Formats: sequence, structure tokens, C-alpha cells
Amino acid sequence: MSFDLTKTQKHLDWLKTKLYLDFNSYHAVNRVVKRGEVYWYHVGYNIGNELSKETPRPCVILQKSFINKHSSNVIVAPITHSASILPCLVPIKSRFSSSGKTILDGNINVSGLMCVSKIRLTEYICTLSKEELKAIDEALAQQLDLYDRYMELKKENEQKQTYISKLLKERNSLRDHMRMIQKAAETTDISQIILRIKNGAENK
Repeated sequence: MSFDLTKTQKHLDWLKTKLYLDFNSYHAVNRVVKRGEVYWYHVGYNIGNELSKETPRPCVILQKSFINKHSSNVIVAPITHSASILPCLVPIKSRFSSSGKTILDGNINVSGLMCVSKIRLTEYICTLSKEELKAIDEALAQQLDLYDRYMELKKENEQKQTYISKLLKERNSLRDHMRMIQKAAETTDISQIILRIKNGAENK
């Protein structure tokens, strides 16, 4: 069995960083991070085709904020510059500094989902929009084979919203009809009251 010495050296260098991070991990337990925030984080060197990188790379926090508050670990997805059109890659809007320098661009790779210690996170970069997070959620549902159930729930929600809108329309119509009756009741001509009620019923 032979070893790639260059790769072996990279793993040894990462081991030093890993030991340092582990020693200081207690500092990150109470760190506050929120879903949708993007940070640089230490990926390090891993096994086979697992995501590996010598220097920090950006990632987005996908674990819900409430859990992040009470956990020393967070679930993240890496941001890459892959040009693939695979459904696991979700493009995000490019972000620029005040000087015009690009501070974030690329795609969220939901296939690289990881649960990591907060100590791996370094500098905050930005926060993704609700629209971007929604696209990530849909890609995650597809990647984890939850897409059919996700679409089923989405359809049910749309049907309920349509039904609620119909009920509101009917309520408003009945409210307008009641106001017409009340207004008609203020007159002393009973025949006019009956006529307005009849017309309202016919036009309903």
C-alpha cells in the first residue's frame, strides 16, 4: 500500500488545526447564529470524495435558529462555484462590498449537508433572503427524497388558502347584505324593506 505524501501532509496539517479547534470548542457553545446566515468555516480534510478544503470556505446555516441557540453544533451547507446544473445546487444572488468587491457568489450545495461544531465558523459574511432559503428548502426536499411530500403539503396549503379566500368573499357579501337590510329598516315604508330584501336575495 502506498500513500500520497502531499495528501498525507495536508491531513497532518489539518490535524493540527483540528486539535486547536477542539481544544477551544467550549468557547463556541453559546455563540448565537441564525438560520440563513452565511459564515466562513473550516472544512478541513476528510475521507475520499467528502468535501475537503485547506482554507475556510463559505457555508449557510440551515438548522433552525431556536435549535442553534441551545446547541453547540449547527447544520450547514457549503457554497461552491460548481457550474453543474444538478438539482442539488441552488444559485444565490452575488453580494458585493461597498468598494464593489465580490464577497459572496456561487451555489448552495445541499448534497454537502454537514452537522459541525460552531467552533468551525469564523467571520460572518451576510444573510440570505427568504426567497433563496425557500429555493434551498425545495432542493433539500428533493435531495432527501421528501419532495413528493413537500409538494403534497404545498398543494394542500394552496387549497386551504383558496377555500379561506372563498369564505372571506362570502362573509363580506353577507355583511354587505346585512348592512343593506339595516339601512332599509331605518325607513318607515315596510314595502320598501321587503323589496330591498327580495332584491338582495335575488342578486346573491
